[in-house]
Amino acid sequence: MLQGSRMENVRKVLVHLSKENSWPQRARFQQSIIGHFCGASKDSLMVNCGLNQHQFLISDVEFAGSSQVLLQRPPFCPIKHLSDAQAASLPVETRDRGVDVGVAVLLQSACRKILLTRRSKNLSLFPNIWVPPGGHVEPGEQLLDAGLRELQEEMGLCLQGREFSWHMLALWEVRHS
Repeated sequence: MLQGSRMENVRKVLVHLSKENSWPQRARFQQSIIGHFCGASKDSLMVNCGLNQHQFLISDVEFAGSSQVLLQRPPFCPIKHLSDAQAASLPVETRDRGVDVGVAVLLQSACRKILLTRRSKNLSLFPNIWVPPGGHVEPGEQLLDAGLRELQEEMGLCLQGREFSWHMLALWEVRHS
């Protein structure tokens, strides 16, 4: 994990949104992505998504290379319940940073067991809990490549193309400050 000023130099793939064929706009950190498409009352909807020119595009309209998947958020999502006053009180660097794209890998063995890793007890967010391996998507990287890289970095597993099959299960909207 990168710390300190090195983190600021890391380029990230950011989420961009396009509703009704509009020009893609970068998602804002304080913006509800689901709310952008269907308002605050729903917690899931079907969207089209994919990497498009080093952006992760989420759209309500199909586009070349996109996959249709379920986008979800927990009902207790803090962004869903963020008031305008609360959003305005966020530090400018938080409001302006956008939403980065990450992957979580659900690796199921032939005997139907799922691979999990335990987060360090010293982390400030979700310490000492069991999670699937995963992390950020680097610019120019495909989602599958990011997942395979994270499996290798976090678990020491190096899977070859013929050793597995894969598909995108869903998108999940979460924020960490």
